[in-house]
Amino acid sequence: MKTVAISHGTNIKQTTEETLNKLGGIEQFIQEEATIFIKPDMSLPLGHPVTIQPQVLGHLIKQCRQAGAKEIYIGFNPHNGTSSNQVFKLLGLDYYLQKLGGIPLSLESESYSNVTVSDPIIFQSLKIPEKLLHCDVFISLIAPRTDVFGPLALGIKNYLGLLNDEQKQQVLQSGSLVGLLDFYKICPPQLTIWDACFVGEGQGPFNQKAIPYDLILASNDLIAGDSIITHLMGFDPFQDVILKAVLDNQLGIIDPNKITILGEKIADHRKIIQKPMISSKNVSDAFNVIEGVPCLGCQIGLRYFLDFILRFAEKDLKEFGGFTCFMGKLPSTLTHSLKTGVILFGNCAISSNFQIEFNNRTQRKKYFFKFPGCPPYNLRTIEKFCLNFKEWLPSLEIIEEFVRKWTIGRQFQSRSTSTETK
Repeated sequence: MKTVAISHGTNIKQTTEETLNKLGGIEQFIQEEATIFIKPDMSLPLGHPVTIQPQVLGHLIKQCRQAGAKEIYIGFNPHNGTSSNQVFKLLGLDYYLQKLGGIPLSLESESYSNVTVSDPIIFQSLKIPEKLLHCDVFISLIAPRTDVFGPLALGIKNYLGLLNDEQKQQVLQSGSLVGLLDFYKICPPQLTIWDACFVGEGQGPFNQKAIPYDLILASNDLIAGDSIITHLMGFDPFQDVILKAVLDNQLGIIDPNKITILGEKIADHRKIIQKPMISSKNVSDAFNVIEGVPCLGCQIGLRYFLDFILRFAEKDLKEFGGFTCFMGKLPSTLTHSLKTGVILFGNCAISSNFQIEFNNRTQRKKYFFKFPGCPPYNLRTIEKFCLNFKEWLPSLEIIEEFVRKWTIGRQFQSRSTSTETK
């Protein structure tokens, strides 16, 4: 039987320790002179609360030190184009982690090794951080939430932050997280902890509510723990795309009735969590979305963009007159009334054979913008959008400032600083 420990309490450190003790203590996983790699589930510091609690990570590092760990690496490769050094710094964790004895890593600049995947689901091979490949113990630390790209962001999705930018883009293009199971097969964590002090509901990662659960879960089996937290969030594990793929590929047990629970009863804490919406239609009066035949990656990318932008600038967008956004492979004949601005989202929309007079009509518009990419998923493009339109949408300056801070330390192609659209 697979085992998952669950503890309830508002004292985060105490609850974390109680959960680990139910599994026999951290000593069951950490030996003297061991090298530890911790992958924390962190996001861009937008102020939303659904990320791991620093106290959980800090207490885990202390426990590893007390168990005799030699080196403790904390690493992740965040959103494409973001510097993990900056994320650590902006979250106030760089000094905190080093003081505790952890070693923050910038995976975007670390060495990777190519590893062949046996019986691949998606990837024939994967580039794995060498620090992870050579560690003695891999610990995955999860902040459970719903996500537009998911719909659940649990243990398997945490692998996305270990991919390099190129492989991350491949997963985004596929529109599915199933390929991350190939990473799991190569590097299953010896210990996984789910920080469910709060669980994210709705439009993760950029615009969601934090639902208090006051739970910490831990297991030596990531799949079993993902199944239990899925059930706690009101979802059926047998209907989840990732967990169904686990069954299809015989990678683990997902039936909650076949998993041993130590501690709290699931029935006492189960809540029905609102799912995210992927469609971008009718999200706001400020955006009119016209879809041709978009791939799932573009649909997810556009919803990320809208959730992000509307959080800060919806009022300005409405006063401006809004945008008409085209996405996917579009027919050559289009007769639509347009809002003040026009966006072509993704390479398919950009390369579509628009009717000549329609194309001329949009290209002549002063407020015209293209999001290149397949799918578009680049913070620098969002920054350029802000630069081009902040004269009319002053709230975009907030987003521009965010992006500039997040991307310090990463190299990009030169960008236009003109406020004239191209």
